[in-house]
Amino acid sequence: MTAKKRRSKQTDRAAKRRTNDDAEKDRRDDLTQTAGEQKIDDGAQPPLMDETGGGVAEEPAPGAESSTAEAVTAGEDPAEPEQTPQQHLQQELELLNDRHLRVLADYNNFKRRTGRELAETRRRGMEHSVLRLLPVLDDLERLLDQDHEKMDLETLLAGMRLLAEKFRAELGTLGIQAFDSVDRDFDPEQHEALSTLSDPEKEDGVVLQEFLRGYRLADRVLRHSQVIVNKK
Repeated sequence: MTAKKRRSKQTDRAAKRRTNDDAEKDRRDDLTQTAGEQKIDDGAQPPLMDETGGGVAEEPAPGAESSTAEAVTAGEDPAEPEQTPQQHLQQELELLNDRHLRVLADYNNFKRRTGRELAETRRRGMEHSVLRLLPVLDDLERLLDQDHEKMDLETLLAGMRLLAEKFRAELGTLGIQAFDSVDRDFDPEQHEALSTLSDPEKEDGVVLQEFLRGYRLADRVLRHSQVIVNKK
């Protein structure tokens, strides 16, 4: 065998050894990778199932439960501290004082409103009374404007009597009526005694004369009559 052939054989054997070494290295790398994956799978936790069993439930992130609890706690009103008897009485006093002020304000408003309504009622009543009496004043002024030199006394007296009658009629429409006093027993509720006289033919305490006629508005005496009373 020549030297050239020997070198060729040695080269072939070296190439085979390198090929075998590369294959062995690849096999060891595959075994190492497989063992690592198996180790990872052994340490992993099984996937979580949802309550219905129909799917994989996501695992909550770390700290999610504590965040939810804090949110719920933050939304709730803290429990109010229990009031002491003094605080309870103070609260009741404030409520009563507020109620008192409201009632007082309502009463003041009512009083002012009632006062205005009463004043308006009086004004309207006065207007009504004056309007009823103004025609009598008009007739009296016309009578005074007449030429008295051409009028006799009887005509003048007749006109005055008509005016007096008309005036009494107007008073009657307002509810004002005159009442008689002569030959009636003296009544301090209706009469005002000016003096006394003695008349043996009359009973004691009887009104003898009337100087000023009295008037009554409905059942109330509007003006007492001024009289002279008999005294034996």
